[in-house]
Amino acid sequence: MAAQQAFLHSAKRIISLSGTPFRIRDPIVFVKTVDGRSVCDYSYTYGDALRDRTCRPVHFAALGGTATFRTPDSAEHTVTFDDDLSERGESYRLRTALDATSDGGHLTAMLEEADRRLRHLRASGDHDAAGLVVSMDCDHADAIATMLTRSSGVRPVVACSRSNNPDDPAPGPGIAAFVNSTSPWIVAVRMVSEGVDIRRLRVVVYATNVTAELYFRQIIGRVVRVDPTNGADDHGLVVLPADPELLAMAERIADEAPGAIERPLIIRGVQAGLDGIDQPRNGAFQPLASTGDLEFVFDSDGRRAEATLVAAAEKYIQVFGSPISAFELALAAASNPAIRERLRTYGG
Repeated sequence: MAAQQAFLHSAKRIISLSGTPFRIRDPIVFVKTVDGRSVCDYSYTYGDALRDRTCRPVHFAALGGTATFRTPDSAEHTVTFDDDLSERGESYRLRTALDATSDGGHLTAMLEEADRRLRHLRASGDHDAAGLVVSMDCDHADAIATMLTRSSGVRPVVACSRSNNPDDPAPGPGIAAFVNSTSPWIVAVRMVSEGVDIRRLRVVVYATNVTAELYFRQIIGRVVRVDPTNGADDHGLVVLPADPELLAMAERIADEAPGAIERPLIIRGVQAGLDGIDQPRNGAFQPLASTGDLEFVFDSDGRRAEATLVAAAEKYIQVFGSPISAFELALAAASNPAIRERLRTYGG
């Protein structure tokens, strides 16, 4: 506050610029506070940027499924993302879904879905389109890199403070090399969030259990950079678990868009037998298994398409071809009855 005291009465005008949204109640130097909350004089939202075409729209693809884990009281639970859990239970469910120790689980499904979409973008003309996987820690990043290597045959760049693979470059040079390369994937732990500009990023896999909204928005910001050369299908894609808290944050971003409409989140019901999740005893939490399936995709234009409509769009494209992705075609069909009927007739 010393800076504020020094300049407050001597400066005629003070301009403070920040690209970070105000999400805290603590006083910020040179920023007025009303009822304990920092308030800016002018804000430029994601919706403003979409309206001015300085940012691209974003599609969110949510994967549901099941999660099986053992709680500290040695009880095993199998839950879905529709189940209404305690805060601790929600944490266990998300960590299990993102667990990288079992092949064929929820995380594998997320990576495969994202890689399939990225391959389509690269094959459709955006030849250097890239994807970012945000992981929980360095061991998690290394495991994800191994999974992507098996599917693509090329080890992605790993940007982490500690590398398990001696062939991985240091994070700084690795990120710099990735910016100017055509490599498809980079896996990071907090090193590709705010202040890192990789304009060819088109896809993000949100594979971290960080549920802070500021961090979530910073990550989404990696794929909103406009690229006019991509034509009408210039959009970012975020693949994430159908975790209610993450979906709520994604919905708030979508609601900032011009003309956004209120849309329901996943409907959650109470499943019996989960009362003990919030009562840790001796032992430790242990993720056991998970499954993952695309549930729906929604975007910042207020459109939402269920997985069945996406599947119909994919079949239609296989038969007739399309200059746009299956996600974009399904989203268009969701708000256009004629397109929807055509997909169900020829692609259903």
